[in-house]
Amino acid sequence: MTVLLGPQGRASRVLVVAHFAPPVHGMAVAVGRLTAAIEEVTTVRRVSVAAPSLVRSPHYHLVRVLRVLRALAVLVAERRRTATAVFTCDAGAGMVYGVALLGTARLLGYRRHLQHHSYAYLTRPSRLLGLLVRVAGPGCEHLVSCPRMRDDLRARHPGIRARVVGIAGGLTVGSPRTRPHAPLVVGFLGNVTVDKGIGTALETVDAAARAGMTVRLRVAGPVIDPEAARLLADRPEVECVGALSGPARDAFLDEVDVLLFPSRHVHESFGLAAWEAMGRGAPVIAHEAGCLTDVAVGAAGVVIAGGEDFVGPAVAALRRFAEEPASWLEASEAGRRLVGRTAAASRRDLARFATGLVGTVPDGALAH
Repeated sequence: MTVLLGPQGRASRVLVVAHFAPPVHGMAVAVGRLTAAIEEVTTVRRVSVAAPSLVRSPHYHLVRVLRVLRALAVLVAERRRTATAVFTCDAGAGMVYGVALLGTARLLGYRRHLQHHSYAYLTRPSRLLGLLVRVAGPGCEHLVSCPRMRDDLRARHPGIRARVVGIAGGLTVGSPRTRPHAPLVVGFLGNVTVDKGIGTALETVDAAARAGMTVRLRVAGPVIDPEAARLLADRPEVECVGALSGPARDAFLDEVDVLLFPSRHVHESFGLAAWEAMGRGAPVIAHEAGCLTDVAVGAAGVVIAGGEDFVGPAVAALRRFAEEPASWLEASEAGRRLVGRTAAASRRDLARFATGLVGTVPDGALAH
């Protein structure tokens, strides 16, 4: 066995090169929680390679290139006192940056860990991911959010070292609910874009109204794309509260009876907003997205296969929740219990991973 040095020693210091917020998105939240867990046990240096915003532009790409170049310089400078580096995995063309970063880390002899938070390269083959896996080397440990993601990654790349390190540890469980509002309050939470499903959410409440139901739609999150802004500009009856965080985010979910999560975002992997809602006692109606499956959600909501129509099943579920409060309450309690268990398991995953970085490792674990 190789015994690593203490928190001030070279081997236990950890470098995290990642998409730190801002801007806020699922990957930033995931790596933020992972990094916070590592900081509980050792010294961490954070290096952001995130773009300045979610809107692509020449400035977006320039900032990314400059930040990656800086990260490469930090990898070289830190090597004398740091043995471990943790990275986040880009998707699409951005994986080229990962190839440069992981390749450099491997050449310099770092222990390497790569956190994945996109399903885009698991639902269809990706040559860039194949290149990244080869460059990262067999010594790189790949961190994923759920067993399904681990299995899908291994199916694409047999022999890969993949480990589940859940990201739900920061979720909160709200107080028990008693009954839904009348009329039903339906929520949408997250970056407000067409890909994330704001148009489908509006279609769902319209279809519910045509079916004789009265529902209120509340939207929380920054409006990212012009089409989403146009859709909402024509809907003065929809309450838009903007971006929320911390207690304000929990308070929003506490006032929502059901969360709509009709995302078709190609990178969707965990569906964090849906899990937040279930923890606060709001059942979810969601499109299947990576780790967010019918099996995972169970009685806490309705998960619709990604290729199927969302609106029809969603309206049927809304009617059931509105007309059968006992059914809604059962789903609400199931969600709170589910998130309580999932969050506890994620905290254990994070703690084991973090302490493993500064504990003992088998001989050969640092091999390229």
